[in-house]
Amino acid sequence: MLFAALDLAWLNRLAAEAKLPRGSTLTVIDRTGMILARHPDPETWTGKAFPEAGLITAVLGKQAEGIGETAGVDGVRRLSGFAPVDAGPEASAYVAIGIPTEVAFAAVKRALVRNLAGLGIVSLLALLAAWVGGDLCVLRQVKALLGATKRLAAGDLGARAGLPYRAGELGRLAQAFDDMAGALEHHLAERKRAEEQLCRANRALRVLSRCNQWTIRAASESELLNGICRIVVEEGGYRVAWVGFARPDEARTVEPVARWGDADGYLETVRLTWADAEGGRGPTGTAIRTGRPCVARDIPTDPHYAPWRAEAARAGYASCIALPLVVESQSVGALNIYAAEPDAFDAGEVELLTELAGDLAFSLSSLKTRADRDRALADLRTRTSQLEALRTISEEIVRELNLSSLLNLIVQRAAELVEGTSGIIALWDEPSGLLVPRAWLGLGAWVGDIRWRPGEAVIGTVAQRREGLIVNDYRTSPYAHAPALERAAITAILAEPLLYHDRLVGVITINRETGGRPFTEEDRQALTLFAAPAAVAIENARLYEELRMAAKHLEARVEDRTRELQAANEQLQAASRHKSEFLATMSHELRTPLNSIIGFSELLLEQGVGPLTDKQTRYLGHIHGSGKHLLQLISDILDLSKVEAGKLTLQPEPVPVPIVLED
Repeated sequence: MLFAALDLAWLNRLAAEAKLPRGSTLTVIDRTGMILARHPDPETWTGKAFPEAGLITAVLGKQAEGIGETAGVDGVRRLSGFAPVDAGPEASAYVAIGIPTEVAFAAVKRALVRNLAGLGIVSLLALLAAWVGGDLCVLRQVKALLGATKRLAAGDLGARAGLPYRAGELGRLAQAFDDMAGALEHHLAERKRAEEQLCRANRALRVLSRCNQWTIRAASESELLNGICRIVVEEGGYRVAWVGFARPDEARTVEPVARWGDADGYLETVRLTWADAEGGRGPTGTAIRTGRPCVARDIPTDPHYAPWRAEAARAGYASCIALPLVVESQSVGALNIYAAEPDAFDAGEVELLTELAGDLAFSLSSLKTRADRDRALADLRTRTSQLEALRTISEEIVRELNLSSLLNLIVQRAAELVEGTSGIIALWDEPSGLLVPRAWLGLGAWVGDIRWRPGEAVIGTVAQRREGLIVNDYRTSPYAHAPALERAAITAILAEPLLYHDRLVGVITINRETGGRPFTEEDRQALTLFAAPAAVAIENARLYEELRMAAKHLEARVEDRTRELQAANEQLQAASRHKSEFLATMSHELRTPLNSIIGFSELLLEQGVGPLTDKQTRYLGHIHGSGKHLLQLISDILDLSKVEAGKLTLQPEPVPVPIVLED
């Protein structure tokens, strides 16, 4: 066995002589981690293992030169450097020197503190310079940007940086901020404008919808127009709405017929026309005249609104629109809408309100058609009732042939037909050329003393013109007649001529007194229809009276003629007797020579006295035939006288038909 010993005391002496900093350690370890030498306190640590596990672990782990910071067993952190003692792949021992970190870094810390102090002084000076320069060159601009940003955040869309647009960062930032604020302002303005347009469109649509519903329910023109104006104001939020109709008078006035919201009495203070004159060049007159919507966007500055500007300002109107009401291609009026704010009607709203006006015009046309139809049906029913009454009355008056009774019946039925209280029938007297009262109703006997010349009072005027007349203001009219004014409370007269084949028969008047309704054109038409059969009935009664008088006269003449005929008949009977006696006498006187002629002609024809020539025979045949014929005529005359005397006796005898037919 070989045993070798190594004296390591020199290592301790070397460490002690090394004059290491205070608190430093010098340690030699073998490759197993055994401490071969250590300074300080060699006696305590030599020959022991792992006194400083962290350092030994680092050395043995690396097995080469190195540096590390570890804490010793005394709790002091040290910066240690280590290296192998000998060269070779496997070192036999390692030496490590550890210096406390406070000692190792003391100089560095002092330099660091010195440098940091210098740096702080420099930085402070730099900050001071930056503060002064920034305040002058940057901070004020930043404050301006911050102020503009705060104003923009607060809602001031007109906020701008107010900085010049220089080439620096802040200049570009200010320009970018101003561009952003301008774009935001424009965007929000467009958005606000779009929202306002949408709000107006929704408002107009709401008004249009409600108005369309109302047009279906409205039963009359007044209800329709007032309801539309109310909806426009209440649903649309406008100040006032009114409808005016264009009147075809000489001044071409515009008459307000419906309104809503006119609490200030604006319409009572203005006079409107649709003529092309100064008072007709406003929105209402222009819309009616042209048939197109007309908008006054700013009433205080609109030159065409000058005649009504003061009243509009007093009422608080800043803008208005007039929409024409076109019925059957003709403007009959306008729907007018007023707003408190200027430029309250944009293009979309105007389009919707124009549609509303078109619907309103259509509803007016429909109501007019319905009213015309209802009026026509009512007129038809009234006319049918009147015709039925006229038929009944006509049958009644036609049956009456007494003229006096007929006239009283006519004036009574006429008053009932047109709801009159009194009446007069005056007949035309041709010889005197005057109108004479022949029957009256509800008036005193004083009427019978009046006579009217053609053209005098109501009766004379109707007779002269030969056409009906209505006088509803009788007491103040030029047709008033003094006797009627003094003795009757007549306030209205309806008169109609009685014509028969265009010949004046007379005049009938029906009156109304105080408190009665005025006569209408329908009343006049009814009386006109009544007057025609009344005139015929009067003429028939006159003719009947004339015929009755003529019949009496004819009867008297017939009696006279009868007596004359009886006398003539007696004379004729006497003459007939004389004739019969004459015929009886003459027939005997005539037969005697004829019998001789016939007898001698028969003897000669028998040739009892000698033969006859053919010519003589023919002549004797004529003489014999003529005698026979003359004898037959005399017998017939005697038979006729017997017939007249009633003494003829018929004796039937057979007749040979062939012979009779041959004769």
